[in-house]
Amino acid sequence: MYTHIDDSLVYSNDAEVTRAAIDDFATDMSEVGFVVGSIEYGEDLDNFIGYQPTAEGSIRLSPQRLSLVWESITFLISCHMVSVDAVANVVGVLTWAFLLRRPLLSILFDSYRFCRLFRGQTRRIWKSVRTELRHARNMLVFAQVDLTRSVSYTHLTLPTKA
Repeated sequence: MYTHIDDSLVYSNDAEVTRAAIDDFATDMSEVGFVVGSIEYGEDLDNFIGYQPTAEGSIRLSPQRLSLVWESITFLISCHMVSVDAVANVVGVLTWAFLLRRPLLSILFDSYRFCRLFRGQTRRIWKSVRTELRHARNMLVFAQVDLTRSVSYTHLTLPTKA
């Protein structure tokens, strides 16, 4: 099982096990007060909120999306002057991708600051931002989660109002 902010995925080779796990999770979440939206069951999962599940049990960017992000970053770091909005868009996509492997988010420190300070402007790209974007681009292949790893099960219990 993988939960990404407010979307959850149960991944298994056994359809019955998958359906039971989804139903149990939805019931548990409802019982503690979360609103559970529509539940989708599928034989094959081609896309999960923009990520691509693999037969090996991992979730990552699709090759097409990885290539697009790679090329976008390569273009930006080659520019002397950049649209800060374009940098912010790429940083947003990187943030979304790096949620699969959260320690990668630490790469983008100055990039966040650059975008926050100069949004809507065209500016000379900071050397530190260029370096962060280059490192982020090179680390994109590690933006994935392995769903086959064994983890301990934790039952979610939220405090109730007295």
